[in-house]
Amino acid sequence: HFDVFESPPHSLAFEFDGEGDSFGSLELELEEQQEADRQRELQEIKKKEAEAARQLEEQQEADRQRELQEKADEKAEATKQLQEQQEADLQRELQEIKKKEAKEEEEEEAQNRAQ
Repeated sequence: HFDVFESPPHSLAFEFDGEGDSFGSLELELEEQQEADRQRELQEIKKKEAEAARQLEEQQEADRQRELQEKADEKAEATKQLQEQQEADLQRELQEIKKKEAKEEEEEEAQNRAQ
């Protein structure tokens, strides 16, 4: 509601210029302007949403790439450790074979000397 002395909120102050439709055309102009403003705001919101979605996608892709790299690094490290362990096992086996061979040689020599 509004007082008689207040102008309604949607009306514009203008002087009547003798054209019967001047108020109607001003009102139409205002509506068109408001619609244009709404469309512009909508476009801005859509742009911001698109930009936010793009940034989110980029972030998710970066996260995926980092995870893949971490998994690749972990796999490489595990493979390296496995190879080192296998190498150590082979070296230990080789040492035991050498010890056994040396012991057998000593025993043979001892038997040869005993004969």
